Amino acid sequence: MERISVTPIRACLYFAGVFVLTACGDKTDQGTNKSKGESAEHGEKVELVAIEGIRRPEGFIVEKLHDIPLAPFGSLISLTFNSKGDLLAGSEKGPLSRIRLNDEGKVENMEVVRGVPGQVHGILEAFNSLYLVSNEKEGLVRCRDVNDDGVYDQTELLLPLQGEGEHGPHGIILSADGENLILIAGNHCPTTLETTFSSLPAPGGWIGLLPPDASKIEIIASGLRNAYDVVLNSQGDLFTCDSDAEQDAGLPWYRPPRFLHAVNGADFGWRKGPEKWPKHYADSLPPIAELGPSSPAGLVSGHLTHFPKPYKNAIFVLDWTFGTIHSIHLKPEGAGYNAKSQVFLSGPNMPVTDAAIHPDGSLYFMTGGRGAPSKLYRVRHENPTEPNKESQPGPRLREQRLRLESFHKSNPSDRALRKAWVGLGNPDRWVRHAARVALERQPVDGWRTLFEKETNNRASIHASLALARKAPVHRRAALAKLSNLNFDSLNEEDQLAYLRTLAIASKIKPAPPPELLAIITPQLDAAYPAASDALNMELSRILSRLEPKGFINKT
Repeated sequence: MERISVTPIRACLYFAGVFVLTACGDKTDQGTNKSKGESAEHGEKVELVAIEGIRRPEGFIVEKLHDIPLAPFGSLISLTFNSKGDLLAGSEKGPLSRIRLNDEGKVENMEVVRGVPGQVHGILEAFNSLYLVSNEKEGLVRCRDVNDDGVYDQTELLLPLQGEGEHGPHGIILSADGENLILIAGNHCPTTLETTFSSLPAPGGWIGLLPPDASKIEIIASGLRNAYDVVLNSQGDLFTCDSDAEQDAGLPWYRPPRFLHAVNGADFGWRKGPEKWPKHYADSLPPIAELGPSSPAGLVSGHLTHFPKPYKNAIFVLDWTFGTIHSIHLKPEGAGYNAKSQVFLSGPNMPVTDAAIHPDGSLYFMTGGRGAPSKLYRVRHENPTEPNKESQPGPRLREQRLRLESFHKSNPSDRALRKAWVGLGNPDRWVRHAARVALERQPVDGWRTLFEKETNNRASIHASLALARKAPVHRRAALAKLSNLNFDSLNEEDQLAYLRTLAIASKIKPAPPPELLAIITPQLDAAYPAASDALNMELSRILSRLEPKGFINKT
């Protein structure tokens, strides 16, 4: 979590948004004390009611359970339930705490956990151990309570990690198969030498898969700025919410906080300043929702709650800066998802940090951070339903994506190559992404003939992209493939993929072959200017280097 101060830049963004919403009539009804929480994706509204200053949908009950003193517990930023039904809470600069609940789910007592390090950003109980992402110990720590007396007798630093505070290592959860750990880290936390990448290494924050002893890291996704938490939905798909770079606000490359489907091999394109990848790059993936100015912190999945059905497929995102919990409602679409974002809960002076789901399906959340005193709340529904713990079969394209992603981790094989090649021409972007990453894991010599014989436009472009990314020595072959395509005959999505591939493939020393550029340049010049901003962005980047006659005047 990047718990940002409300600086003048962010305050201007926020109040501009408030002004727009007010001008559009999104006002609190002073007579009924009701307001509308708007869906950022589809413009739908859910009615919110305010009770004691906290807005929430009708039927939900919000209770403050405990005011937590700063001494000795500190300002709390991480939260989870252990196997005994106790809450474990980590402090940014203080100790780990245990909150015991009574049969009614209310606070019975609170104590400092003995035998463990402090300054805990991530907490997970698994494999008869307690895993802590601790700034105090600068890494991932495994603790064991040998005699089950509540005092931990063994503490071991499993994985030293650079970076600390709000841009270092953060959350940790159990993998969908229950056999591994998933760890997320910010952009000041480089990976270690024992790291393997499904795709090519990328700078920035990352999500890694670790065995219980943390002896290695397999990178699931990278190119994040500073995402704080990860969460699995009922299908076992992984999601995170990345933060923005406040200093970029108002600049062309600014990216608002983004809700991401963190598929295997993804590079979400965070780079410093103007080097950030736009979401149309064919070797990246777009967000499935954007939150606007906010500081995303903890995440929890609605499928474990007792909330009504519309919230079962939602992911709850806590925004520290503006004291808001968003519900991101997921709907399967092809091999991935689309989503709509709604304000689920908000209140004044409520810097929410993390949340956890009680075994009874109610949602507990904590406030705190940056030295603020913490408070513990519970959210439940007046008509509880059963938590949805059973995974349902996913769409066919999702299953195809997962099969392709399995080849990201396996040894090269003819079967992997065949499946990947078929996927390159798929209409679904998420399937194509998984196929390209799988292809990059195969030796180039094994698919050179397939590449030369390929005639499908889309498959040719994405095979060329894989070739240009993986093997710079073969970039001339990728350029030659592109030169055989008619740029004007491609749809916009394929044109953007063509231009991204060209940008990489043309990085040849000392210079790209002039005979190939002589074929490509007139086609691009004729297409410029184009009908979309994305195409004009990429065409202008490339044509500014190729310098066809009249380009400056057209620009």
